Amino acid sequence: MASQYPHSAKPRTVTRRLPADWLGGIPQDAVLVTALALAGISAMYLPVIDQSVLRFGLAIVFFAFLPGYAFIAALFTGKEDLGPVERFVLSAGMSLVISPLIGFGLDLTPLGVRPLPAALGVGGFTVLFTLLSLARRSARPADLRFSLDLAKPALAAWDAMWPGNKDGSDRTATALLLAALALVAITLAALALAPAPTGGYTELYLYGNNSTIAGYPQHFTLGETKPVTVGIANHEGRDVSYVLAVTIGDEQERQEIYRENVLLAQGQTLEKAINLTPDVTGISLDMQFLLYADGQTDEPYRSCNLWVEVDPVINGTEFDRRT
Repeated sequence: MASQYPHSAKPRTVTRRLPADWLGGIPQDAVLVTALALAGISAMYLPVIDQSVLRFGLAIVFFAFLPGYAFIAALFTGKEDLGPVERFVLSAGMSLVISPLIGFGLDLTPLGVRPLPAALGVGGFTVLFTLLSLARRSARPADLRFSLDLAKPALAAWDAMWPGNKDGSDRTATALLLAALALVAITLAALALAPAPTGGYTELYLYGNNSTIAGYPQHFTLGETKPVTVGIANHEGRDVSYVLAVTIGDEQERQEIYRENVLLAQGQTLEKAINLTPDVTGISLDMQFLLYADGQTDEPYRSCNLWVEVDPVINGTEFDRRT
């Protein structure tokens, strides 16, 4: 029996579709934003990923796009409120405002501006405003709500690329193209998971009251002891032996008032409150925090400074220059 189709006819393309409520009615962009927020926080601490280029890419999206997108999505819930370009630009712009504001807020708390509180602060803001956008969208008619159909372009690309929808040489060419794309994807994944190239570095930083970058001790009385929190983070790619020394004085004379040996493994961070007791008096004295590495004591590897005033004690009475 002769075929009812001419030999030149191509197989019929079967276009795949997902039901509109395939995520339980939850907007797809809200699911994606929440997933990226969780991935951004996880990438900071998961083995392998925390030292890879992938972490850097997720961090950019996490801090420079997601909080602004969630905020704009909560403000403009209608599909006609903003165009795609305006929504993207406003999301990036607002993120560059929101993320620093969260950092300033954390600096006023005992948590301070640290990686984990900053990530949780930005992630919490993103999830909170994503939930707010869902609540506000649900109050609008379904045909007027803003939504992104992320599956539609993906399925259209699949239908266009799937060899089963091709015939003859087109099928072979499509199969080869898919194989090349798979090879590129595997290569990119391997590069993303590879350790980020770095020459290695060490962080040295100081915290004042309540472990914040404020409230540093600036006024002492001779013999008075006050704490300063010193942070050392090893990103050298190996274990490093450090020496932390604190000196005080001026250009003519300096006195060492603290010294400690510190051994840190790669990726390890030490934050420790050290008690300092100046043994010289003067105005605008330079209190230097010097960090030496690998037994090299000629020149400090890292250093920080605090300018302090130390008042003398006269006849058993504290003398305050500020009065």
